[in-house]
Amino acid sequence: MGNFANGPWVVYQVKPEIAANAEYQGHNHPPSKEDVAHRIQLLALNSEHKNKIEEGVRFGHKISTVMDTLRGTWPDMTFQYRHVFKEFQTAHSRKKQQTIDLSGFNEAAYLLKLLGERDKNQPRWYIAYDTDSERRLTYIFWMSPLQRELCHRYVLEQTQ
Repeated sequence: MGNFANGPWVVYQVKPEIAANAEYQGHNHPPSKEDVAHRIQLLALNSEHKNKIEEGVRFGHKISTVMDTLRGTWPDMTFQYRHVFKEFQTAHSRKKQQTIDLSGFNEAAYLLKLLGERDKNQPRWYIAYDTDSERRLTYIFWMSPLQRELCHRYVLEQTQ
């Protein structure tokens, strides 16, 4: 070991109970309040992170895929598994509750209901469907306002 007396710091004693604690690896003091606050802020999930987790749940991804997506999207962030898993479980609960809320509707009827709500909010949606004699959905077609605009621009104008 070198001579530490010539530098700005002199080490007189390292307390063995602190040095043995893995949390303080290489340190003989606990973290300062500012360090703890900064670290907690870095580890906290913001609304963008939570939305990305919710998106993963909607697509049926596993927690490992969601973690990889978060790390790939925000490579400079630190994501603790337990925080992400807790939000992942919360998103699963919300998804399950939404599925329960479908009671009384089959999936096709629910899809028509959702598209009808979109049509009320944005009237330029195009929705067409048909049912058979037993009122079962036989086909459904829809276009968002943007899709209608693109269709008009690139398909219909080309044929005229």
